[in-house]
Amino acid sequence: MGKYLQRRGGKHERHERFAWVSDDLQQLMWAPVADAHDQSASKLRTIPMASITAVTEGVKTHILKKMAKRAAEPHSSISLSFSRKPLQLRAPLALDENCAFSVICRERVIDFYAEDQASRDAWLRDLKTALMYAHTYDQKAAMAAVQNLTAAPTKASDPESDSDEA
Repeated sequence: MGKYLQRRGGKHERHERFAWVSDDLQQLMWAPVADAHDQSASKLRTIPMASITAVTEGVKTHILKKMAKRAAEPHSSISLSFSRKPLQLRAPLALDENCAFSVICRERVIDFYAEDQASRDAWLRDLKTALMYAHTYDQKAAMAAVQNLTAAPTKASDPESDSDEA
């Protein structure tokens, strides 16, 4: 999954990150793909699920709008030589609105980019379910709901659903 950098003065370009929710559904976590399973890694980042106020699909935040505009502009690869090693500027990565989603927290916004719309929709479904149960019910109910949603077959992949309609 891609995540957009949100530093002042930087290019904010998307970079690969491994994202997951902790086993107890209390933390949203992400790390560089190489450090994904090392929870003691210095580049591991987390936010409490309790601080998440909303999740949204598409290009709705300032950074995503900026990156969509940047990707739509015509660019050419430019080489600049200010030192011994030339600086190569790359064209921005394409941005498909159907793959983007944002996690809005009290203290920050985290913009993600899924590989495809199906994985984005799965992330949104699971995050919304975990948040709904976490804010209104208990933790065990939230974990059971997410597991049930994840295990439930989709209508498109369920061969028995086609035979019922005929």
